[in-house]
Amino acid sequence: MNPGGEYSQRKALLIAKADLERLKLRFALREMKQTISPAADAVRPKWAAPVAGTVLALALPALGLQRIQHIVRMVSTALLAYRILSKWQQGQ
Repeated sequence: MNPGGEYSQRKALLIAKADLERLKLRFALREMKQTISPAADAVRPKWAAPVAGTVLALALPALGLQRIQHIVRMVSTALLAYRILSKWQQGQ
């Protein structure tokens, strides 16, 4: 038996399984995002994106990348929770 060939086959199988899991996760996240995110026809102010970019550009040098990432993650999680709760209450 060739241990090198067996190793390469097992490695290829593990890579294929990991790719499949990544695709499943990506599909599930996309589906969840479509369920939770606001509708495409939702009214959004045109100034929201430039203001958010400006705030991040000003805050990044002052606070640092790690802190900004943490703050954005927390705000994003809070908004996600708010959307989930509001959609859940609308359904009942």
